[in-house]
Amino acid sequence: MFVDTRIPFTIFANLSGGKGQPWQPAMAAFSCLLWVIYGWTNESKKDYILIIPNIAGVIFVTLTFITSF
Repeated sequence: MFVDTRIPFTIFANLSGGKGQPWQPAMAAFSCLLWVIYGWTNESKKDYILIIPNIAGVIFVTLTFITSF
């Protein structure tokens, strides 16, 4: 699994006035949300190893999307 470690720096850059492209964080948040839904609705058991990091992804990438405007 790949974790984008540049997200906090992107948020700080957006808040400093250097606005970025909102589409990449929007699609990344959507992707993380789909993985959370998949892990939560798994038939055999909830897959918490999949859910927990993707919830963090949804939160941080949504924050990046919001600050990109």
